[in-house]
Amino acid sequence: MMLIHGEPIGSVQSFQQFDTSWEQCYSICYNMDNCLIAYYYQSQCELYQFGNFSIQQLSSSPIEKLMGIKKNLPEDECPTGLLSSNDIWISDEMGHELSLINSSSSTFTFIYSTWKCDNETGIFRRDTVFVCIGVRPFPSNATCQDYDAAVSLCETQRNAIVPIVASSNLIWIDGRYDTFIDETHNGFNDSLFCHATQTMCGYIGHSECSNISYSYCDKTYDGTCWRGVACRKEVFMVN
Repeated sequence: MMLIHGEPIGSVQSFQQFDTSWEQCYSICYNMDNCLIAYYYQSQCELYQFGNFSIQQLSSSPIEKLMGIKKNLPEDECPTGLLSSNDIWISDEMGHELSLINSSSSTFTFIYSTWKCDNETGIFRRDTVFVCIGVRPFPSNATCQDYDAAVSLCETQRNAIVPIVASSNLIWIDGRYDTFIDETHNGFNDSLFCHATQTMCGYIGHSECSNISYSYCDKTYDGTCWRGVACRKEVFMVN
């Protein structure tokens, strides 16, 4: 929690109000998943949930108008200020982002947005971007397919071939001859690969490699068979 002198402004209503101490007020908010801000004045605690609303930061307050603002940061990191960064996280199979905009030197507006994926994909975070990733099998009449077929399958379903790290079969992923289709993963990264070479095509599912491997781009090689592709699908904004 980030503790400041301040007060909410505008018409947004709190979802809980009760009398307690300041320490109990922000501690209760901290332990509630849906609570973003604890506001305290004259022994009364008001709790505000995630949403779009504004606050006024005060340099000091003679009647102790205090606010505790929840920041989604690593345990060993302290916020350097209200606008140090936007909060981006994943929970309950949804992506969440809390942006903070200052309209003046002391007035701040919270903008809260959520994203989700369809039932056939899972949501992942790439830096400040949410993506939906799912494995698409090749048709039953064409079980083993090459890299070009993988790209075509993703494009047919309006997906982009992407890199992921997890599979129980041999699955094509993004990366051929050091060329990448998916713009969200920032290109080639040696640390992600068991066999780092930029002259072949990327895949996952190697029996001795839990990360990414590279092989020739044919549909079969040395008795192996690539059975599908990991595709990226666009994420849906809920609000």
